[in-house]
Amino acid sequence: MVTTNGAPVVAMEFVLEDISLLRVTWEAREGLLLQCGFHPGPYAACLCVVMVPPPLMAQWHRQVSLTGSWITVALPRNLRKRIAQGLDETFEEITEADYRDVREHINILFRIEACIQP
Repeated sequence: MVTTNGAPVVAMEFVLEDISLLRVTWEAREGLLLQCGFHPGPYAACLCVVMVPPPLMAQWHRQVSLTGSWITVALPRNLRKRIAQGLDETFEEITEADYRDVREHINILFRIEACIQP
């Protein structure tokens, strides 16, 4: 892709720096899984909510998305990695549709008017 002045456009990825994640016990994860009806999308969003300190959730409102976009910054890599690890440990198989659902549910977290903590 080239700009109007002929200079090439370089795709840049803006990612938040790693954060200290809150610990989630196995029992709490099982409770979240039950609460989310054993669906990867809602479960991933719940994991995100319980691992991110509440002040950061509020600060990130309308500023971040799972992988970033033209108008948002991507979640920290360590958070994305931990969510992916939680999904891998919990679900035997995750389809492409499941991954789209995960992205949609996490992105919705940061678009809603109030980030509600469980």
